[in-house]
Amino acid sequence: MNNHDLFVCHRDYFLKEKFRQGGADDLLIRLFRKEIIALEISHGDFNKKIIFFIKKYDKENFLNSIILLKKEISINFKLFKYLIIIYHSILFFKLRKISFNNCLGADPVSVFIILVLRNFFSIKFIFFHITDFSEKRFSNLFLNLIYKIIFTISLKFSNIITSPSKKLIKLYKKRKIFFVPNSPFTLPKLFNYRKKNVILFLIPKIDSGINYELLFEALYILKKKLDDYKLIITGNFFNNNLRKKISTLIKDKELTKNIIFTGFLNNGKVINKLLLKAKIGIICYKKTSLHTYYDYSDSLKIRKYSAYGLPIISDNFTPTAREAKKNKCCLIYNNENTLAEYLFKLLTDKILWKKMSNNSIEWSRKNSKSLFINKILKRVESI
Repeated sequence: MNNHDLFVCHRDYFLKEKFRQGGADDLLIRLFRKEIIALEISHGDFNKKIIFFIKKYDKENFLNSIILLKKEISINFKLFKYLIIIYHSILFFKLRKISFNNCLGADPVSVFIILVLRNFFSIKFIFFHITDFSEKRFSNLFLNLIYKIIFTISLKFSNIITSPSKKLIKLYKKRKIFFVPNSPFTLPKLFNYRKKNVILFLIPKIDSGINYELLFEALYILKKKLDDYKLIITGNFFNNNLRKKISTLIKDKELTKNIIFTGFLNNGKVINKLLLKAKIGIICYKKTSLHTYYDYSDSLKIRKYSAYGLPIISDNFTPTAREAKKNKCCLIYNNENTLAEYLFKLLTDKILWKKMSNNSIEWSRKNSKSLFINKILKRVESI
């Protein structure tokens, strides 16, 4: 039997078959020692289909992978989709004579799949890193009840549990849950870099969860006072209809020269350069039926902006934005007028910009992921 470590992830952790940097990746790399097999479930078209992968990852370079199995499942009833995935996983691993020592699940569904697999393989250690939790995950009451049951089971049978949400940890205070923020594991080396009037919106995907109407209206108001700025938006468009809608809105607002779309960025050096040359990091979300997890989230974007010393301008959806505001490195807006006002201040007031930039760096140092993971490593070694 070939022993591996298994990473099960659910819900678009991987975009364009490339690993998305986030909370679980550092845990995976730091805690697991052997060759990693990943079972990935990607909702490429949400409820219409699921793309299911089994991959082998290069431990030295986690962005390198070999696809061992790929299947597309198009059954309407979700439960059947997951049963099919579990069946194919067991069959594949048995035929290849693959066994597992340690498993990491990035959400309740992932951990539940691991618990089923444990009946067929001698899995010794289950690590549950809680991402995207929501008390009202589904509008359907029955589905939401099933989700909560699966979540409770995952909490009960996992050996180590971590979460980037302090609010969730308080909610489940009877269970020992370690806090691990979505901050970078190591802080970047900052040096004097010529800052331009660049506003950066660092996202992997442009979909209905982005409040582009409010954002573009704020930029239109800003342009009446200051024309010399660029908004850089990363990420792929969710579909062509949304792309056309946004393009039309940008033309109507006469913002074509002020907005740049880069597409999805997987190159760390390119992202690093954008963060170094930008003046402001921005967040502009919208709550929809598919985006219900903000209350218990820890914004990776805000943590990333902070690590690079960027002043932050954000909506009030995430606890991370409110924590950053308490640490005097974030301004929270409630409409397009206040957003335009804050953008103008930070782009023109050098003293305010410098003060907030220093506060960002200081806050990020207090929240370096290495400080928290080292505690967990000691706990794992003691089990």
